[in-house]
Amino acid sequence: MTRAHASLESHTSAALRAWPGWLRDLAAMLLLALFALAIYRLLLFTNRVLAEGDILLYFYPYRDFAAQALRSGRIPLWNPYLFLGAPFLANPQAAVLYPLHWPLAWLSVTNQVYWSAALHAWIAGAGAYFLMRRLAVGRLGALTAGIVLCGSGFFVGMLGHINQMNGGAWLPWALLLVTPPKTTSRSTWRALRNGCLLALIVALMLLAGHTQTTFVNLVGVGIWVLALAAHEFWHARSQSLPARTRWFHAFQPLLVLAGATILGVLLCAPQLLPTLELSRLGLRSGGLTFQEATSFSLQPLHLPWTLLPTYGLVNLEAAFATPAYTEFAAWIGISGLLLAAIGAWRGRGLPRLFG
Repeated sequence: MTRAHASLESHTSAALRAWPGWLRDLAAMLLLALFALAIYRLLLFTNRVLAEGDILLYFYPYRDFAAQALRSGRIPLWNPYLFLGAPFLANPQAAVLYPLHWPLAWLSVTNQVYWSAALHAWIAGAGAYFLMRRLAVGRLGALTAGIVLCGSGFFVGMLGHINQMNGGAWLPWALLLVTPPKTTSRSTWRALRNGCLLALIVALMLLAGHTQTTFVNLVGVGIWVLALAAHEFWHARSQSLPARTRWFHAFQPLLVLAGATILGVLLCAPQLLPTLELSRLGLRSGGLTFQEATSFSLQPLHLPWTLLPTYGLVNLEAAFATPAYTEFAAWIGISGLLLAAIGAWRGRGLPRLFG
């Protein structure tokens, strides 16, 4: 029986390896989609709803009003139901111009939010998968990385703030586009193509409705790009390449990021210009005090509760002094943490050092 089982496993593995690469990638995407559906199944396929906090008091009304306007073929510039009327399009959190919301506008407002969450969980997982493949990780490892990110406490905990979830989902794709492939030669054409694609990603981050998430994403990508530049320059120097080639290899990702960010901001002008005008008229036009600017920040002493399990020793709502403690969650599960530890121990190259 054992011999028969081993033979079957060997044949199955050989059959999978015989699949073309694109078909194996497609299978990985389908598995990630099933995983995302499994996470949100109770919201997607039953009559249960989330009915507390910002998702109830803020995002359901905004998504409902925006969807009604889009279904009637108009852009909602003004919200007559808030106070004595208030700008609507100019508020970036309304995410009126975010294209991935448009196909969902014909669903009930709760299903709009839940399907958006499942879709963006899949987008984040798929981005992690292809980023790992770009870093020469095998398909099984890449799929594991996608699943870990898709189901992480950080990502799932953002469901109550759907705009943060939507913006965060594009981070792996931005990292992918600034990371040069290892197996192919560098070219100006490839850099221009990646720059244009990255501009679209930056635009999607901004249109998703949480500018702080875009800022955090781009800072993270910038740090990664600087690490890449230092690594590439040192590697090219060890190979005794010409100075011009060394500088091109080192700073190409930085040029791609800078150009794409500028182009992405320009693409979002229909959203950003009204937002800038509104920001000059709001209560925060004069800036924030230090205490206001740092409110809801993660305190360093709370990092263990953010990154590690509580083992039932502490109530997170009490530890973070807020019922919205999921905003501080970055727990990726026991299996993810163990795999990260193995990667730190046995991994190699820049991803290990950066991680």
